[in-house]
Amino acid sequence: MFVPGSWCGVTFIAYLDFVAQNDRLEYRTIDTDFGCGVIQKSRNGWDTKRPFVFRDSWNSVRNDPHAAFQFMQKHRDTLLNLVSVDQFVRTEAEAVLMS
Repeated sequence: MFVPGSWCGVTFIAYLDFVAQNDRLEYRTIDTDFGCGVIQKSRNGWDTKRPFVFRDSWNSVRNDPHAAFQFMQKHRDTLLNLVSVDQFVRTEAEAVLMS
């Protein structure tokens, strides 16, 4: 049955699974639109908050899209390493100046 309104799917599950399992990556999610995830090889300068503190809890909900979404919403800032557009631009500009 069609339900009108915004729905972005469950790609956040794959995103969180990927970044949680790769220690050599840094990531941020820019708080724009429905979130724009940026993943790259580790470098100095990003204060990456890893979702590993939630590993057991995440693994217990990740196979249920509804429960996974509720969990992500409750812990979104930490899980997604959420930053504003201004924070992201400032951090990137500083990184360019330092290189």
